[in-house]
Order: sequence, then C-alpha cells, then structure tokens
Amino acid sequence: MASRSPNRNLQPSASAPVLMSLLSNIGTTNTTGLIPSEQCRAMKRSLLEKVAELGPRLPPNTLDQLIDQLGGPQYVSEVS
Repeated sequence: MASRSPNRNLQPSASAPVLMSLLSNIGTTNTTGLIPSEQCRAMKRSLLEKVAELGPRLPPNTLDQLIDQLGGPQYVSEVS
C-alpha cells in the first residue's frame, strides 16, 4: 500500500497568510528573567492579542450566521 501525504489535498484558506504572519511572531515577546508563571502570562497575553487581530479577518461562524438569518436566538430552539 502506498503511503499518502496527509497534507497533499489541503488547500490554504484566505486567512492562511494572515495566520502564518501572526504565528511567526509568537515567542518574540521579551520574557527573559521572568519566572515561569509570569512568562506564561506574557505568552498568553501575546497570543490573545494576535487572536483578536486575526478574528475580524475570519469568516463568520456558520451556526451564528444561521441563527441571525432565522431572526435571532429568541426564534431558535437550543439543540443539546
């Protein structure tokens, strides 16, 4: 059986270049000399800032879009 590359059929999304540019800067925050818990907090802040920057460039959530098209949450039953 021939092995297939798992990424062979993947197509980059429109947000891929943006995501790659944001991810390339992760870890560049100057955390030298911080205790591990402070370093973790600094990394978390940096990542959340990058996510906030990327968020508006992503497509809308499909379920939220459907709820909006149906008139809002007051007109849609919860499915659990």
